[in-house]
Amino acid sequence: ALNAAINALNAGQLDSAEALAKRSLVLDRHAPYAYSVLGSIAQNRKNSAAANDYWKQALAAAGTDTVYADVRTKTLYEIASAASDRAEGQAGAAKRTAAKEAVKSWQEHLAVANNDLLLADAIDNVSRMYVEAGDSVSVPTIYAPMLANPSKYGEISLVHAGVVASRNGHQADAITLFDAALARNPYSRDAINNLAAMYIQTNQFPKAFPLIDKLVALDPSNPDNPLLYALAYQGLYKGTKDKKLQKIYTDSLVYFNAKSENLPVKLVVTEFTRRPDQTTLVGTIENRGTAAKTYTVNVEFLDKSGTVISTETTTVGPVAPKASGTFKITSQKGGVFGYRYKPLT
Repeated sequence: ALNAAINALNAGQLDSAEALAKRSLVLDRHAPYAYSVLGSIAQNRKNSAAANDYWKQALAAAGTDTVYADVRTKTLYEIASAASDRAEGQAGAAKRTAAKEAVKSWQEHLAVANNDLLLADAIDNVSRMYVEAGDSVSVPTIYAPMLANPSKYGEISLVHAGVVASRNGHQADAITLFDAALARNPYSRDAINNLAAMYIQTNQFPKAFPLIDKLVALDPSNPDNPLLYALAYQGLYKGTKDKKLQKIYTDSLVYFNAKSENLPVKLVVTEFTRRPDQTTLVGTIENRGTAAKTYTVNVEFLDKSGTVISTETTTVGPVAPKASGTFKITSQKGGVFGYRYKPLT
């Protein structure tokens, strides 16, 4: 009955989901899952009061039993997410008050969060609520445990924490967090890109160049990557009075800026999903040329050491000039940390 309720909820069949969840409660009123489902149904119906009531019952039923750790964590996430939604719907002083309440809810979730994706989303949300509450000074408290012991956290949550630190002007913290993410996954494109950008912002250009080199090797048909070279050379230009060096840096800046602008194709990855037994890469290919073209995408999926786990190929096109096509590549291999592809021509 419970599984059927969850399936009905996922299919948007709220009445059926509600009837099935309540039927499961007739059989066992002490299992928390049905209350969680009923909370989600109420939330879908825009009944926040009922949703919170059901979620509280889910937490009460779960108690401290480790068997129910997953539903407890998920329920706290739902409560906090709903609190954020309520805050976003307010204005002025009411919004600040609601945001403070949302912060408390997110803090309760963060205390037990153990899923990398949910933790990353929680970090984004609580940082936004701190700002809405007028308390941006407290933002570093979100990721303070991650700075103290980064090995306890996943790559994705470390990257998101780094972005939060960067947006709030804590560049040194951001560098530490992005570097920790790279220690977990040397092929995290987001960590490489953000760490390179931080080194450029903090005028640590010698540290930025190897990262940009790696980024271009992994993602060669994305014109955003050569722009990092251009920004680095622009910074070097501003940091010297030597006319000869200024000429070299200017020439390099112009070269990489032109390389970015003149790249005839742009590949952007929009999804990179990694599961124990499957890996999926989704993206778009923009034809920046003047004639229709068909593209062959050759992707290598890599393990943590850089060894190729599998190689997959797909064809996109023909793509009209100034238009885009999409691709989806799936490998039946797990244990993937990153990807690289051959430059598109």
